[in-house]
Amino acid sequence: MHDAIADRAQQYLSEPTRPWRAPGTHVEAMEAHVHSLPVPTPREASSLRPSLRTDCAAFAPMKTMLLFASLASSAVAQTTNVKCVTTAGSFTAVVERSNSPQGVDRFLELVSSGFFTDMLLYRVIPGFLIQFGVAADPKVQAKWQNDKFPDEPNLHKFRGGTLSYAGAGADSRSCHLFVALAPNGASLGNAKHETTLGHITEVEVFEKVAENFKASGYPDTGSLQGALVSQGNAAASKYPKLDTILSCAVAGHVEL
Repeated sequence: MHDAIADRAQQYLSEPTRPWRAPGTHVEAMEAHVHSLPVPTPREASSLRPSLRTDCAAFAPMKTMLLFASLASSAVAQTTNVKCVTTAGSFTAVVERSNSPQGVDRFLELVSSGFFTDMLLYRVIPGFLIQFGVAADPKVQAKWQNDKFPDEPNLHKFRGGTLSYAGAGADSRSCHLFVALAPNGASLGNAKHETTLGHITEVEVFEKVAENFKASGYPDTGSLQGALVSQGNAAASKYPKLDTILSCAVAGHVEL
């Protein structure tokens, strides 16, 4: 009886290795093999007990494979949709982890923490870019402001709707972002910190933000950044017509 169990386990483990997927038929097949092994009777179990200590080693690889299967079922999403609501309308940021693994991971971390709630779109240059990434609460901003991570190569030419980090030189990415606007935003993507994370599907929302800014008659408000970092939204009290991101949340994943 014991030999039959060990032989069937060894037969399964000797099969050619196939790629792990989540969920995967390979995992289900392995579980089916495990569950199909004969269960010994109490008498058989008693007679086998002395040898189980040494022979259980045959099942160790199977245990390891089951662990890998569990990890594979939590595969990292490669494409993530983030839905944001603004005072100018709603948009979806579709980010691709393969574009910038560290950049996308940080962006999703910011989203999950609520970092973008009530965030001002404080720097608006029509036809070029719209910048954001300073939390409404300076205490929240302080957590991320200097938490920088390395640059990654830009894999895609910028276009209207491209989402990227803003920065100031090498390895300066942290939490400041911008969306490129047509036509001049296509000239971006050459600085070390400018790496495509993904694209905005409703870029017309950002075009609306640009229109609203032009209608406000405000001067260039990019210089607000330092004050916003230290004071939060209160630093922009003289510019009540600036559009705001009200909320952002992950809307869906696509896994490999």
